Amino acid sequence: MSPFRTPHRGAPVFYDDSCRRGAYDFGFLLENDIPSLFIIGTRDEFCPDQEMRLLAARLPPTSSVRWMEGADHFFTRQIDQVQTLVRDFLQARFEESPT
Repeated sequence: MSPFRTPHRGAPVFYDDSCRRGAYDFGFLLENDIPSLFIIGTRDEFCPDQEMRLLAARLPPTSSVRWMEGADHFFTRQIDQVQTLVRDFLQARFEESPT
């Protein structure tokens, strides 16, 4: 079974623990020109902080990275903060769009 599903516009979404095993290559994100938000917990037990920081430093300018201090992979007890980050990201995208 593939560790991906393909949502709207064909952008793959990662949803298994390949990162933890070091088996996942996020390289395809480096060429992504679609505005994207990455919310990463500093205590993510599946995707190590150091690896995510290296990836974040290489992402294109269309990417926004937000770090949540102390958050685990599932953002346990921090969903309100995640919702705020997503809302703000989407709101900024709509404000940039031509009407």
